[in-house]
Amino acid sequence: MSFFQLDQDKINGYKDILNKLIHEHLPVSSELFTRLGITVDIFMYDWVLTLFSKSLPLEISSRIWDRYILQGDVKLLLQLVLIYSPPPPPPPVR
Repeated sequence: MSFFQLDQDKINGYKDILNKLIHEHLPVSSELFTRLGITVDIFMYDWVLTLFSKSLPLEISSRIWDRYILQGDVKLLLQLVLIYSPPPPPPPVR
């Protein structure tokens, strides 16, 4: 609940963690963000404070709300990374 309590020290820590997660798990996106001067601040605050309700369908955003209420800030950061993750490859055609 750090984002809603405006705990700036924790939020800054979460920004660092999110940057590391994106760099580690989404290297192509990370490189593009760096090249274009995009920081996580640009999307993180809006997405987190609305818990994705403005950018995702209601069914999906309500699941994120549930996870956030039950599991806290860390799960929210993982959701941010998952949204940027490419979809898995389709199964082979037989």
